[in-house]
Amino acid sequence: MWSGVFPAVTTKFTADDRLDHAEMERCFGLQIDAGCDALIVCGSLGEGPMLSHDEKIEVVEIARKVAGKRPVLLTINEAATRDGASLAKRAAKSGADGLMVVPSPIYHTNPEETVATLKAVATAGGLPVMIYSNRVAYRVDVTVDVMEELASDDLFVAIKESSDDIRRSTEIFNRFGDRFDVFTGVDNLAFEALAVGAVGWVAGLVTAFPKETVAIYQLMK
Repeated sequence: MWSGVFPAVTTKFTADDRLDHAEMERCFGLQIDAGCDALIVCGSLGEGPMLSHDEKIEVVEIARKVAGKRPVLLTINEAATRDGASLAKRAAKSGADGLMVVPSPIYHTNPEETVATLKAVATAGGLPVMIYSNRVAYRVDVTVDVMEELASDDLFVAIKESSDDIRRSTEIFNRFGDRFDVFTGVDNLAFEALAVGAVGWVAGLVTAFPKETVAIYQLMK
């Protein structure tokens, strides 16, 4: 369903701490003009967790204006499942094309809770979901066994693999074949991940070097 370079774009602010619509339109446009394949907004390792839900929806709507036919995904990384589900519903109404969902960064869920949280958010939004697996930053490992619990649900279409171990990508392919669209989420493992079969790259590097990142992806493919 999804492939290519998906920038985790940054949120721009004015000097008085308001969302800078014009600067976001300009910077998001640079990503699209460089050949990126989607936009992911309100990323969880940037300013996203500090934004209100209203601000996050504003950013979705700005990105949607710029992206044209390319998908816009909203990152869901709420501490509480109920808040993640509420935001997922709003994202669907605002025109988001998908969600990138992180298990709670505050409460470190066990495998059963991780499955329940991801399913609750996906069901609430009714949008295609990229599972964000990042045990290094969030201390919750969305393991291959957890992914198997989710594989029967068609809303889960992709995985952002950020375990920092390239062997995890191979394990996903060995277990699921092409069931999930596998994206690398670690810039300095992009070469390795694309070499073993990843179809996409959720990039941070791309926000500073859009054309160069797209060129690396295209050369690897």
